[in-house]
Amino acid sequence: MFLTRKTTAFCVMTLCALAGCASQTAPIDDATPDLEQASQPIAGAAKGAVYAMTNASGANEIVVYQRAADGTLSFLQVVPTGGGGSGIQLDPVDSLGSQGSLVLSADHRHLFAVNTETVSTDHDCHQGSISVFNVGPGGALTLAGPPVPSGGLYPDSVAVHGDTLYVLNSGGPDVCVASPGFEPYPHVAGFRLGASGSLTPIAGSARLVNPGVGPAPDTCAPGGFAGGSPQFDCGLNPPAFPRSPGQVAFTPDGDQVIVSVKGTNALHVFPVAENGTLGAPTVTRAPGAEKPTYFGFGFDGHGHVIVSEPFGRSETIPAGGASAVSSFDIKSGGSLMPRSRSVENGETATCWIAIDPRSQSFAYAANNGTNSISVYAIHPSGALTYLPAATAPLPAHEDELAHPNELATAIDEDDDASFLYSMNSGTGMVSAFRIEQDGSLSPLGEIGGLPVDDGAQGLAAY
Repeated sequence: MFLTRKTTAFCVMTLCALAGCASQTAPIDDATPDLEQASQPIAGAAKGAVYAMTNASGANEIVVYQRAADGTLSFLQVVPTGGGGSGIQLDPVDSLGSQGSLVLSADHRHLFAVNTETVSTDHDCHQGSISVFNVGPGGALTLAGPPVPSGGLYPDSVAVHGDTLYVLNSGGPDVCVASPGFEPYPHVAGFRLGASGSLTPIAGSARLVNPGVGPAPDTCAPGGFAGGSPQFDCGLNPPAFPRSPGQVAFTPDGDQVIVSVKGTNALHVFPVAENGTLGAPTVTRAPGAEKPTYFGFGFDGHGHVIVSEPFGRSETIPAGGASAVSSFDIKSGGSLMPRSRSVENGETATCWIAIDPRSQSFAYAANNGTNSISVYAIHPSGALTYLPAATAPLPAHEDELAHPNELATAIDEDDDASFLYSMNSGTGMVSAFRIEQDGSLSPLGEIGGLPVDDGAQGLAAY
């Protein structure tokens, strides 16, 4: 079990330069938190579960917490995925650069996790994999079988609708060689889900996704973008998190698959055929200069797409205090009509989105650089209103900032209550909140048990 405290000077300096916290680059003493001591007694019988992924290189694991009716959490178990994660790679608090790396099926019978199977940080040609778990009573997990090859490099997001699953393989260096069942460039690939949790590749389902390059085609090499900063390399595996494809998800009706592509500031909408394969995508790009921005997204009760923009309208990358959220209506044929464009929140690195499952009227955005969660009201038309007074700060621990990198929600039908959970990769904690009627968040405490500042990413809940 990975329960370590570790810092990486390059990444901490980068984030702190954005957030104005340069003093955080001081060395931190090693410490190993006690998972059992970090747990709190559950209040009443378990009503659901929250799952968090360590993403540890060579030994990926899922930490399972039981959810009580009041939203509080208690530790249940740690289960290996059978595969290896990415570890730190380019950033210890956003190691995968994605949303949806850990996903539950709609019926809560299965949990899906990506394993990047990363070995090195320079042109790593190891194929990734997908782990499937069966969810038992009280949220306990059992591995359905050995991890299944993902068909590509650095899988960072997965989506499920009924018995169809799509994985987003976001890596793809030129030095890797294609082979049957393996595509060495960024793409999505489909699988059929069996009742017992088995995955079978869908023939002909792979669809390439162009992640974009630097200022010119010949700059897709180390140091080829933004003055040589390795954060912005393209054509590498692992990919640079500000440029790589960020998320794959089905639309609520399952008729389309959407992929966010940060490097081209675009959303790709693929139609889903009856046999599970995808048609040609309709691509919607943000207006203005191409800059990495569209990252994570979710859907409200009317099917509008709510999308995070870590750099908003800024022409400078990276850019502190410039994050925003946009919303779109999906039209026939996959075109997207803007409802609200780049509604700013003044925060840094807004990358992950979650929707209140009860009212469907509020969107929550995790701000990795400024350690907070922003709240937006979603109008029936899909238009957004930022609610600055509802912003929820996340606590630091010792000298570590929270650096939230995933959000998940759960609903308790009996009590007509909904809850929001935040994975705080900087502190190795999961924060719990009750979602109030006005969209504000009431803290319910934290629970530990995750790697501290060491690559943890992936959160799911029910």
